[in-house]
Amino acid sequence: MSLPVNLLVLVVLFASNGEASDIKTRAEAVVTIDRNERSGSDAEAIRDSFRLIEDHELKPPRLKNYDTRTLEVLFDAVSIASDRNPRPELSRALDDIFEECLQRGFIGNMIDGLYSRYVHQREMHKVRVLCERFPSKTCYLPNIVEAPAGSKEGPAVYTVSENGKTLTYRAVDLAGPIIVSAVSPGCHFSNDIVKLIEADPILIGLFRDHAVNIESAPYSLDAEDLAQANRKGRFRYEILYRAAGWKGFELSSTPQFYFVKDGKIAHMINGVKPSEFKERLKEGLSKIGLQ
Repeated sequence: MSLPVNLLVLVVLFASNGEASDIKTRAEAVVTIDRNERSGSDAEAIRDSFRLIEDHELKPPRLKNYDTRTLEVLFDAVSIASDRNPRPELSRALDDIFEECLQRGFIGNMIDGLYSRYVHQREMHKVRVLCERFPSKTCYLPNIVEAPAGSKEGPAVYTVSENGKTLTYRAVDLAGPIIVSAVSPGCHFSNDIVKLIEADPILIGLFRDHAVNIESAPYSLDAEDLAQANRKGRFRYEILYRAAGWKGFELSSTPQFYFVKDGKIAHMINGVKPSEFKERLKEGLSKIGLQ
């Protein structure tokens, strides 16, 4: 009987006298697990594999001793791990690996990789510095109006200006009743539901008055495209501020609809067919008193 790919990778790592292999092999194991689990990325297996890379092995003095190919693979492994567990030290390690490669004159597609990870973790100050340092069409950041100083982290979004050039922080009150929808113009399943809502005067009014419609924008900030969608339709999208502020919500999978009252999720719809949406919607609305 063959072993699962993830287990096989870990077995190979310890095949020699029970000791972990070199840093490059361990980094390649993380990349391999991610590649083989692309359809349903196994976050636990990735974290288990990445634990074989010790923190001190990611420090600048050690990085100087690795060949360029090892640094390239290590950058990918740290990027993958930081997606599943956004620890500050992993962000610093990415910066350090990039700077070491930059000194050697080889950065490959690392600028795009840094941009994606900074956006994913909403480290907007880092996005701006990167884009100013390495201007390109893909490295872009709109004007950002951040949260007021001293604001507590909680559920929030960025509202999108009419021209898409400015994002403004907005806290979301979950006392409700409120519908929290995870939707994206780039998701055809979302679009099918949105078209249904826009075609119904009662539904579009309901969503205008009692819903926050969130595009997670995990790896890029296509604010101008989102603004265009807002101008063309009657449905209004906003952009996720920070996922950590939305405890209990999974906003990266679309379309999903959460029905919330008094800060608690009373009902949710996940992956519904358009033909079933109105009936499922009624059930959710009744549970939060909006029926």
